[in-house]
Amino acid sequence: MDRCLKTPLLLSLALLTIFTGSAFTLQKKVGRDRNPPTVVLSMPAPTGNNGWYNQPVQVFVKAYDGGSGLADVQVSLGGGTWYKRSLTIRKDGTYYVIGKAVDKAGNMATATQLIKVDLTPPEVDFNIPQVNGQPDWYVTPVSLALNGSDALSGVYKTTLSAQGTFEMIDDGLLDRRESTAGVQTANQILVAGKELNSTSAYIKVTKSGDYLVSGYVEDIAGNRTPVETRVVLDLDAPLVEFTSPDQYYGNIELSGPISEMNSGVAGVWIDSGKGWKRANVKDSSWSYLWATEGLKDDDYIILARVMDKAGNLSNSSTKVTVVNHFWPLAAIYGILISLGLVAMYDPRRRALMELTLMTARYAHMDNSARHLERKKYD
Repeated sequence: MDRCLKTPLLLSLALLTIFTGSAFTLQKKVGRDRNPPTVVLSMPAPTGNNGWYNQPVQVFVKAYDGGSGLADVQVSLGGGTWYKRSLTIRKDGTYYVIGKAVDKAGNMATATQLIKVDLTPPEVDFNIPQVNGQPDWYVTPVSLALNGSDALSGVYKTTLSAQGTFEMIDDGLLDRRESTAGVQTANQILVAGKELNSTSAYIKVTKSGDYLVSGYVEDIAGNRTPVETRVVLDLDAPLVEFTSPDQYYGNIELSGPISEMNSGVAGVWIDSGKGWKRANVKDSSWSYLWATEGLKDDDYIILARVMDKAGNLSNSSTKVTVVNHFWPLAAIYGILISLGLVAMYDPRRRALMELTLMTARYAHMDNSARHLERKKYD
C-alpha cells in the first residue's frame, strides 16, 4: 500500500478509538452505579428496662456499596452535627439518630433509630420521724414514708420493708448488721411495707426491736435509688420493786429487783422525801442506803423510779416504819426488871409485867408483824 494512504488511515482509526473509548467509559460510569449504598446503625442492646439505656451508648454507622464505592459515612443526632462513623450519647434524653452514606457516584442512603437514654436515678423523699426517747431510741410505734419522682422515664416502683430482731446482749439489742445478716432466724421479724402507688410507700413498726428499714425507688429505665435507716424501738417500760428492809432504824438499806427486757436499765432513783437520789444498780437489782438519824418515829412513803436506756420510766412506792428513839424502850425494860422483882413476891402483879413486855415488843414491830401479833390474841 502506498505510504501516503497509510497515514490518514491510521489517524482515522486512532481518532475513532479515542472517541468510542471515551463514550464507552462514560456510559460505563453513568450506567452501572445508580444504586445507593446500604446503611445500618449498630448499637448494643438496651442496658435498662423497657427499651431504655441507663448507661452511655455508642452508636456506629456501617455502610456498603457494591458499585462506585463509598465516599463518605457519617452519623448525627437529629441532623445536627455530623460525625465520622460513630458517636457516643452521654446525656439523658430521647434521640433521633441518623446514619448517612454517600458513594462515589453521588448516591446517598440513610438509616434512622430512636434511642432513649435515662442515666439519672429517681429522686427520693424518705420521711423518718425524729426519735422521741433517748438518743437513737423510739418509745412509740414508728411510721416511715418514701416518695419518689423521676423527670424522664418516670417512676416504676416504690417499696419499703423492715427486718429486725429481739435478741439481747449485755448492752441491749443486737447490732442491726448482725441481726439482719444471712437468712431469717427464729428471733427475727419481717415487716412488709405498703405500696400506695408507683411513687409512694410507707411502713409502720409496732413492736420493740432493732430494725433495718430499707427500700428503693426504681424508674421505668431500671435506675434505682436505695434508702436505708436503723430504727430501734423499746415500747415497754421497766419495772422496779421493793423488798422489806431488814431494820427500821439508823441507816436502813432499801433494795429490790428490776425487770427490763429490751434496751437495758439506765438507772434507778429513790426519793425518801428530800428529792431524787441515784441508787446502786447491779445486774437485775438495786439498793440504796437511807440515813434516818434525826427523823422522828413514823411511817414514811419511799418512792422508786427506774428508767431504761430508751427513756421509758416507771415508778413504785412502799411504806417504811422508822423507830429511832430507844429511850422509851429502855424505860420500859427498867420497869420490867422492877416488876419482875416484885412479881417474884407478888403474883398479882405478874399480869402487869406481861402486859408491859407485850407493849415493848409491839412498839418495835413493823405493821405486818403487829398484825400477826394481834391475830394471836383475837
